[in-house]
Amino acid sequence: TVAAAEDEASRFGAARLSAGFGDTQLEQQANEVLARHAPNTDSETLQLEERVDAYQNAVENAWADVQRLEDERQQVDLRFQETRRQAEKLDREREDMEATLHEVAADLGRLALLYRTQGKAPHAVPLYMTALAIYERTLGPDHPEVAKDLVNLGNAFCDQGQHADAIPLYLRALAIDQAALGDEHPEVAMDLSNLGIVYRVQGRKDEAIALFQRAHGIMCSTLGADDPKTVTVARNLAATQVIEVSMVSSPRAPPAELERRLSFQRQPKTEQQLEEHMRSATEKRDAHLQAR
Repeated sequence: TVAAAEDEASRFGAARLSAGFGDTQLEQQANEVLARHAPNTDSETLQLEERVDAYQNAVENAWADVQRLEDERQQVDLRFQETRRQAEKLDREREDMEATLHEVAADLGRLALLYRTQGKAPHAVPLYMTALAIYERTLGPDHPEVAKDLVNLGNAFCDQGQHADAIPLYLRALAIDQAALGDEHPEVAMDLSNLGIVYRVQGRKDEAIALFQRAHGIMCSTLGADDPKTVTVARNLAATQVIEVSMVSSPRAPPAELERRLSFQRQPKTEQQLEEHMRSATEKRDAHLQAR
């Protein structure tokens, strides 16, 4: 720098003066030192300007990148908001569609029940199947509403004497209700009772009694002994149980009035009459439960 050159020139001049050099020679050597250390003003200015231009270009490029990224972020935000609005719209449309399908399934169930009460169980089966398919697709295969429709379909099969076809439907409904509602729920008790009815018709008395007893215990603990559903299960249990009376070797003669009643021979019911009686009782029970 200029200050360094001046310091060196001063030291050089002082040294020369002490050595006895003349003024002309001293000035010449001092000028050479200053010339050697003097800055090239034009060159340094040019380099500085180039650096400033480079820094300015870098700042402008960086700012352009920031603006570009900000614009892209805004575009992404707009697309996200639009996508969210579309998703919310689709959710609302899906909910509306599912609600409509549920109304259709409920109407199908009511129509199917009407067919059953009119003795047209074969007409009810496809309606229950369609309603079942709707509930399975919209609510999932393990929803309690699916279990209810499985029971309805099983009842329609029982109305036609197709008890073997009803058993897997009742079993699946039982499994769904147990998983979703717990083992001590009234719906589980009704599932057990439905199975008991089928087993009783098939002659599986012991299994039917065990199911009715279990169902009755659940009903008593949850709804009480006087609840209509509890009474229905109790009647099913009583109708299935058979009291065996041991005969003594010398029984006493019954009273005259009782003997007269016992001597009256009633015409035994045919199998078709028994099935019709069972179907009528089942329809009354289902209509009562549906009304609740």
